[in-house]
Amino acid sequence: MDPASKEYFHTFALLKEELQAFKTEQIKLKGEISKLFEENRRLTSELKENVQLRLQQFSESDTGHLEHKLQAAVAAKDAAVEMWQAALHQLEKQEELLVGKKSLVAAERDEVGKRIDLIKEEYNRGLNILSEELSNTRNELHKVKKELE
Repeated sequence: MDPASKEYFHTFALLKEELQAFKTEQIKLKGEISKLFEENRRLTSELKENVQLRLQQFSESDTGHLEHKLQAAVAAKDAAVEMWQAALHQLEKQEELLVGKKSLVAAERDEVGKRIDLIKEEYNRGLNILSEELSNTRNELHKVKKELE
């Protein structure tokens, strides 16, 4: 196998590994964000229940404090969603880059294949010319030998 083909296959294998790593990371992040959403929903629900139960027992300042905690929990959820969206966007960009690199490598492979074919053709033409010259030289040598005898 020629060096260009080896390099192509090596690059292609590396790109496949990178793509798989990104997909694995994306799946992992989706799972973690899903868990965060569930936990956030559960915590929000629990907090709302606690606020409603204790609303009658607490003064307005206590209620305000609980509302502040609820707002903080909602803000944390929103921040987690933004982080997940940013991570997803980054993964999509990386996937686009990998697809672009894959296309570029395929195009380069095709170009290298064409060059190899041209070199083979030139080599075969050269061999044919040399074979003809060798045959002609042998024929001339036989003629000269016969004339000298």
